[in-house]
Amino acid sequence: SLKARECDAAYQAFLRGDHAAHDQIVLKEAARLARGVDAVVLAQASMARLAPELASLAAPVLTTPDPAMKCLARFIARAERAAAT
Repeated sequence: SLKARECDAAYQAFLRGDHAAHDQIVLKEAARLARGVDAVVLAQASMARLAPELASLAAPVLTTPDPAMKCLARFIARAERAAAT
């Protein structure tokens, strides 16, 4: 099953430029969530940099920016090859 957690307070802190508050909110919620899941996914680029700080959690921590950029690079390469033929 999937358990989604929105951290609106973290997002609002990020928008205000209060990155320390953003990080603390995300870290706290990820730690709480990790106790009941098989993996934690940090689905926003602003959260991905926190993964090293969460390495000690019981659940593995996954991020989305790296796979997304790899997928985008493959898509662009395919489009360039198709355009060249």
